[in-house]
Amino acid sequence: MAQENKELSSSATAESSKWLSAVIALTKLTQTGNLRWRRTTPSEAFRTLKPEGEIESVYMAEFKELLLRLYEEIDIKAYEPFFKDSVLKVLGGRRPSSRIVLEMLSHNMENLITFPQVNALPGLLSAVKYQVSDVKNVLEDIVKEADLIEAE
Repeated sequence: MAQENKELSSSATAESSKWLSAVIALTKLTQTGNLRWRRTTPSEAFRTLKPEGEIESVYMAEFKELLLRLYEEIDIKAYEPFFKDSVLKVLGGRRPSSRIVLEMLSHNMENLITFPQVNALPGLLSAVKYQVSDVKNVLEDIVKEADLIEAE
């Protein structure tokens, strides 16, 4: 029995490692520009599927024959005491609890699988936001502008 539990634990660890490796690989592909994401507004139909949370942005990318959908779902109920007059008051730097969701979809927008929660998901979301907002070019423009002012 102990051997069987050890094998199950080892198998679960290996499976978890595969998901983690996949998210890390997606992050690298995003950072190198080999995987391009776009920001979309969540549809009403999508929002009704998520009544417990608030979703601000949804990011989509195509990988091979699949679509990837990435979003952050903020748990509103966990922070109801911080809401007043529809305004969130963030106290002590805390923000609502949230979870980052990465899904593989068919081209019919059917959810094929939701990635398990792995610690690399925040890094992927950060890389996607960086890419979509074109931070690299904005930073370069700021530096160029400052250089022009100094040259005058």
